Amino acid sequence: MKSLLFVLPILFILSCKTVDPNLGREDISRYRTIGSTAAAAIQSALLGEVTAAMKKGGAAYAVEFCSSKALPVTDSIARLHSCTVRRISEKNRNPLNAPENDDDRAILHLFARQQAAGGQPGDTVVFDAHSVTYYKPIVVGMQACLNCHGNSIEPATMQTIAARYPNDRATGYRLHDLRGAWKITMEKRSD
Repeated sequence: MKSLLFVLPILFILSCKTVDPNLGREDISRYRTIGSTAAAAIQSALLGEVTAAMKKGGAAYAVEFCSSKALPVTDSIARLHSCTVRRISEKNRNPLNAPENDDDRAILHLFARQQAAGGQPGDTVVFDAHSVTYYKPIVVGMQACLNCHGNSIEPATMQTIAARYPNDRATGYRLHDLRGAWKITMEKRSD
């Protein structure tokens, strides 16, 4: 019953979107594929870059990389897929990654609730009159992620995080914790 009481307000928020009656299952599937492909490409590119940065100079160096290079990598892949991409999290490191609206917060809460219930949070598609937004959960998937986002971060890395992100809230995670979500927004197409 508690689960239902939590999910109902989320469903209400999402159902208040203006629904295009011409958007069918095939359209939703197409947008989900575009969003999923873009999210996977970005995740793979960033993971490769961060892994290389870790090997080159350790976790503190990887934080430096993320602060200067992650956004250009993300933007280049977004352009390739004709979408806009954001990472969102209520425990964000970069203030630009804070949820920007009620949909973002509702989706993050839905993902957290799914995980708390023992399941894997699933991707979600939300649409309105002009755009389609694909949300994919970001889960801490590797032990290496905890070098910058865990509970036992080396002092040099913490110094770099504090210098680059004075209002950092993205620590204290454990393996398999929900870290946030990819938010991929696409214009509706009539093709």
